[in-house]
Amino acid sequence: MEHSWETAASLASLGGESEEEEEAFRPPVSAAAGGDDGLDEPVLLVDLAAVAASAGGAVTDMQQARTMVLEALGGEDEFLARSENLFASGHCRHAERRSCGAEREAMEAERGGGAVVSVIFYPPICGGVPLRELWRAVREPSQWEVVDELKLRAARCHKSLKWKLEVAREAEALAGASVREGGGRPVNGNGGGGGVRSDGSAFGLGSANGCGAARLPGGSCEEEEVSALDLLLGLIFQGISLAELAEATEQRAVLRRMWRSTFGCLPRASAVALKHAPSRPATGAPASALRPAPPT
Repeated sequence: MEHSWETAASLASLGGESEEEEEAFRPPVSAAAGGDDGLDEPVLLVDLAAVAASAGGAVTDMQQARTMVLEALGGEDEFLARSENLFASGHCRHAERRSCGAEREAMEAERGGGAVVSVIFYPPICGGVPLRELWRAVREPSQWEVVDELKLRAARCHKSLKWKLEVAREAEALAGASVREGGGRPVNGNGGGGGVRSDGSAFGLGSANGCGAARLPGGSCEEEEVSALDLLLGLIFQGISLAELAEATEQRAVLRRMWRSTFGCLPRASAVALKHAPSRPATGAPASALRPAPPT
């Protein structure tokens, strides 16, 4: 069944008991509240007033809207996939548990007096995997500072956890492939494999030359084409507001310089990846949407 948030009111009749009233939320005040390792966890901030309005009058109060959202998100096996639709609707934002109280208030203030924003928690198990392990895969340090910066920016995006996992894995795979092409070294002191996958970059790093253009003396590059990193950055910074444009432009430039400094050159995107990469990726498009087709 397609779970559209414009027709989500009908999902409330699919069965199941009504949720109890929203639990009183007290953000943790110490690192220990996020776990022994201090790792926080993601939550959803949902504008219940916007959800109710999208239901076309079928929802009469905010508790009913919250119940509708919870039922539409489903259980641990469906939550991640269905949350993608909620993010795409524009009614939902990402936050982390420790700071979500302040972010909820800011979201309500930004959206005006009619907004009613509710905190919704992920199930502790999602698709058979503990939520903390999924979030750790997004946030754990890699061998390279630039990869950590890419992962951090992806983690902060108002997109699904599934999307963030894919972007984090793409960044690590791209770095691993760049190393095998002859550049880069660990700079974070983590040692070992540090999250580098062995299957290379799914963005299609050129097998003959990992550089997006000719390598110049001293390891610099004369950039002549869109690189695989540019495709990844396009996904991370997609959907930013006009107010965020200047800062995002500077961040992109900094990340590109960091990548060149670490690996010597920007990685080439395959012809297949470029052919199928939209100029403006669809909202919420996962990084894997830009993967080249496997060789035949």
